Amino acid sequence: MLYEIKGICINCAEEYKIIISDSDTFGICPDCGQQPIKFKKFNGMIYVISNPNQRGVKVGLTSKDIDTRLKSLNTTGVNGKFSKIAVFPSDRPQIDEKKAHDKLKKSRMYDLKEFFDITPTKAVLDIFRALNRREPIFYDKEVEKEFNAELEKARKKMQKNLGN
Repeated sequence: MLYEIKGICINCAEEYKIIISDSDTFGICPDCGQQPIKFKKFNGMIYVISNPNQRGVKVGLTSKDIDTRLKSLNTTGVNGKFSKIAVFPSDRPQIDEKKAHDKLKKSRMYDLKEFFDITPTKAVLDIFRALNRREPIFYDKEVEKEFNAELEKARKKMQKNLGN
């Protein structure tokens, strides 16, 4: 897949245009001659998704993009459609998925490996903490708002406990 990216060079602040093909960059800044952006291709991602006809959330991994994963899940005869909550880019998706599942194990639904009876916000917070505060990419703005409010609340509590 080819992508065209236009922006401002991080080196000289001039406008540029480059072409990206997967993890290869084609193009340099015409003014300073440097690669105008830095990017990284991850090996996969940990995702948090929900279905309005099911309790809780599904937490899993994919080495493809999240939309491709949702298409495969939404064609399995499950009642309702899964929707994206958040993803956590990962260089080690199997290891990170295990960390996420271990953190959420008390909420596991029955013996279903990837389904947890937990709110989307709580799931994202717990995974954020399990992955050493790795920032999620949100698709659900309400969950993002609740996530940030919970982090702020925890920060204030920590400051109060430290006497600040």
